[in-house]
Amino acid sequence: MRKLCLIPEPKRLVPKHGYFDIRKAKTIVFCSNGNKSLEQRPYHLADLLREILGKENDIKLETKSCHKSDRDGIYINLRPMEDNESEKAYLLEIRENCIIIESASGTGIFYGIQTLRQVINQTKEKNHIPCIEIRDWPSLPLRGIHIDLKYQMPKFNYLLKTIDTLSQYKINCLLLEYENKFPFKSHPILNSRLALSEKEVKGLIDYCKDRYIKVIPVLHSINWIGYILRHKEYAHLREKPDSIYQACPLNPGTFELFTELYDEMVSYHRDSDYFHIGGDELHHIGVCPRCKEKVRKEGRSNLYLDYILKACYYVRKSGKTPMIWGDMFVNDPPQDIKRIPGDIVVLYWDYWSDSKKVDWVILGSSASEFKGTINKQTIKKIPMDIYRKFKKYWDPGNGAFPERFNGFPYLRYYQDIGFKTITSPSIQCYGDNYICPRYTLHLLNISEFCKASAGNKAFGVINTNWVLHRVPWEMTWPGHICSAEFSWSGDQIRLTDFEGKFVRNYWGIDDKSPFDIMRKIGISPDYRYTEQTIGEGRDTNPVNYLPYTKADLYLETYPILKDEIKAFEDTPNKMKILTSLPKLGLEASQSAESISGLIDKSKFNKLSLRHIQLAAKTTEHKASQVSCFSKCEDLLKTKQPPDKELDECINLIENLLIDIKELSLKTRQLLSLSLVKEEVEDAIVRRYAQEGKVLKDYLDRFKRIKKYED
Repeated sequence: MRKLCLIPEPKRLVPKHGYFDIRKAKTIVFCSNGNKSLEQRPYHLADLLREILGKENDIKLETKSCHKSDRDGIYINLRPMEDNESEKAYLLEIRENCIIIESASGTGIFYGIQTLRQVINQTKEKNHIPCIEIRDWPSLPLRGIHIDLKYQMPKFNYLLKTIDTLSQYKINCLLLEYENKFPFKSHPILNSRLALSEKEVKGLIDYCKDRYIKVIPVLHSINWIGYILRHKEYAHLREKPDSIYQACPLNPGTFELFTELYDEMVSYHRDSDYFHIGGDELHHIGVCPRCKEKVRKEGRSNLYLDYILKACYYVRKSGKTPMIWGDMFVNDPPQDIKRIPGDIVVLYWDYWSDSKKVDWVILGSSASEFKGTINKQTIKKIPMDIYRKFKKYWDPGNGAFPERFNGFPYLRYYQDIGFKTITSPSIQCYGDNYICPRYTLHLLNISEFCKASAGNKAFGVINTNWVLHRVPWEMTWPGHICSAEFSWSGDQIRLTDFEGKFVRNYWGIDDKSPFDIMRKIGISPDYRYTEQTIGEGRDTNPVNYLPYTKADLYLETYPILKDEIKAFEDTPNKMKILTSLPKLGLEASQSAESISGLIDKSKFNKLSLRHIQLAAKTTEHKASQVSCFSKCEDLLKTKQPPDKELDECINLIENLLIDIKELSLKTRQLLSLSLVKEEVEDAIVRRYAQEGKVLKDYLDRFKRIKKYED
């Protein structure tokens, strides 16, 4: 038997002799053993088994008080597990005459069924699956994925399909960032035209519940609320009059608005134990006159804590445990830290550390008196009280400090000061392009952070997915499933082993080249100088908010693009980048061709491979485009451009414009399967249309020059 490729890696797997013929599975027997704690109706789990076995109506459901596998079938046995304290542990045993799944809870039964799904998918040959025994349990109790709806709105059915896939890899939590996609009744002006309906919100929560996934809502309590402060009705709440980023903590209306929105949102999430109130990166703390005076008297941290603790107390009054991003607590004076109740759950985010020892760490936040990157040079400049406070967390031992620092140093810091801590790596964030996440960084960051979390007994991991550059969801599955793997299995396997497992388990192929392709695409210099943070446009435009019109995006991005082209012409790295572009384009072209063969061989999830293929073609196009922009600029500087060079540029531009049409069509076809129509058109404009306008401008100018010379 070929070795099974199961994700996450089970704690114990013992191969047995023989096979089970799934055609013998005529009955599903639920054995309660006097246990009344089954969390869901057995009918739901039975339907899941029927789906996995491909037998919708042929398998009968029976319930018994005790387990006795006296005939062929599948036996679901609720009983305490002997070898592990976790009620989420399960036993999956495939015998020649039956399949047995045991756990102390419905959740564990569900996980056992999902493992059986993977076994069947990989070994179902002539209806025979191998006999094995698996005993398994999670390394971390909470294993979550962050879904950010504010910049990328999926179709509702696609969102449900995504939840299905996450549940198959034993993800049990969604940190759901609605922003303006929540159907607020109290302040309807905040709602996007793409907002979920009340029915959809309730349906989404119920759908997650059926798959043993808890939804934790996010409602930012003071900042990252551009969707609110951009409206003139709420402009008086701004901390900085010309910025829609942050509200004033001393304006009574800020807290009043938060509580009204909170009351409405929490009414949909009664089953959630937690509620996330944001609270990170307050860039404008202490800017308005009232706040500035308070900072002068009491310090930045007190201004922050007074407000954030008030929000936490309000959340606790409704029976929820508040969650908060933890960066503002690093470098606050110890006496301020003691004011924070220990029941607050801190999410410690770190998107850059990629090993147990690193060359630098971040200290402080936007509200700290001292902040910055700490390395062997800058550590000499920090105040002695801060040095003493954090040295034991930074120092990896064995004389490596200060040349090297502990990776993820603040995990133990948060735990030492009494917080239940959840760690947060990232699938994509600032610094990524819009084509593909930087998997050279993110997979290491995710796997190492999960291992550190399990080793230090953190409460869990929630992997963030900031879609500000609109990377298609199908390009993020390696990151999501990497988090599912390592948050469950801890340090059982290496990252390179996971990659081999992923391609077999998720795509049903034996070729790891898609990982190599995504790594190259994710760090490619393709057109980075033309792809700055236009994703921030929705936060800076005070009037229009999703969905944008094409005209809005042209007005916003076209000047940026022209400025970046000009800046590129003056950069010292210009020749280095231009020299690398032909090789990049060739590699991207070869990658796109190789993916075609893999799509034909793939057994599952072909859509994500098609997105990788499109990303490779787009990278090839962008490499040619950057080179073309530079040639055009050089030619325009020539007083009398030679006809030959004019013709070459015109021909190159016309070919690139044809490419844009083809790429736009392919992008529309693929994205239409996952995103709502408005988001698809938005992506087309951001990906290709503004560059196309620049190319047409060059083409018009060169044709006029040629006509004039003729």
